Amino acid sequence: MKKNYLFVLSLLWVVGCGDDPSTEYIPVHATAMVGETQKNLPKCDAQNEGKVAYVMDSGELFYCLDGAWKSSIQGAETRDSFFVFESTYIAKTVKDSVYIGNAGSIGNLCTAEPDTTNYHVTKVTCEKSEFYVENRLAHTISTQYGADLVDPRDKKKYKTVIIGSQTWMAENLQYEVEGSTCLSDSVGYCEKYGRVYNLNAALVACPDGWRLPNRSDIDSLVKFVDAHNGGYSATQDLVARDVWKSGEKAYDVFSFSILPAGYRTELGSAYTGQFAGFWLTPDMDPRANMCWLKEHAGIYSGNDNNTLLEKYTVCDVRTQLSVRCLKNKN
Repeated sequence: MKKNYLFVLSLLWVVGCGDDPSTEYIPVHATAMVGETQKNLPKCDAQNEGKVAYVMDSGELFYCLDGAWKSSIQGAETRDSFFVFESTYIAKTVKDSVYIGNAGSIGNLCTAEPDTTNYHVTKVTCEKSEFYVENRLAHTISTQYGADLVDPRDKKKYKTVIIGSQTWMAENLQYEVEGSTCLSDSVGYCEKYGRVYNLNAALVACPDGWRLPNRSDIDSLVKFVDAHNGGYSATQDLVARDVWKSGEKAYDVFSFSILPAGYRTELGSAYTGQFAGFWLTPDMDPRANMCWLKEHAGIYSGNDNNTLLEKYTVCDVRTQLSVRCLKNKN
């Protein structure tokens, strides 16, 4: 069937259930959503009346009707049927069947997987029927984790994530080496944000089998994200959610989880919560001291426009920035 992006369309009524006198029609602007659990769903009020939700932990479809989220499974009993139509109506019958749009009869337990052309969209499949919903929690379905990395030097464990053909540490490096420091001089801070390194320290900090990335590696990362994020920015999909002071929406779809660790210069530290910087291996000119930065757009301009900027630049070798290691290819 053709993809029906329920979160975009004000859906059109295409089937006539009206001949059934036991059917109640409820006009809504139907919208589909995804929740991790039923408790995570918003309140079923007048604004959400008629909306459909796929709940990931149980694999159920819920619908908001008469002030309550109702499952396509009720107790141990299966509902007679569950229909999805391209419609601005939910039709409730006294036979305990539910009609929502035009995907035909839908079973009770459903599965979900990311649309690999747009990881912001989840394909929900219920028996032979499927529909597509926008998923701001896409990282819980689309993330492909690699094996945990245990650094043999200090036994610290890191999550890893596979993005395209690359395997990255999903956390900033914490390994203590000369030329590195904890930005707040706090062990707890380092556990969350990692250590920061001057360039000489960064060049030798990654464990065996891993390396400091170069600009080409970052370009490949961003290119893959931009090709699979449905028009969202790579910045939105690579930065951690709910920790940046800028207020820009961050979805962290690939669980790369860039944190605003800040940095340290000879004059001190700055911009925790608003700035992330990573050392890169010079892949052309070894004097370039190349670094990759993400920063709140208002830092230098004084404008608080709730956006994050991304750029390459040249950093002083004494500046201490975060390190994110990339796995060597076999």
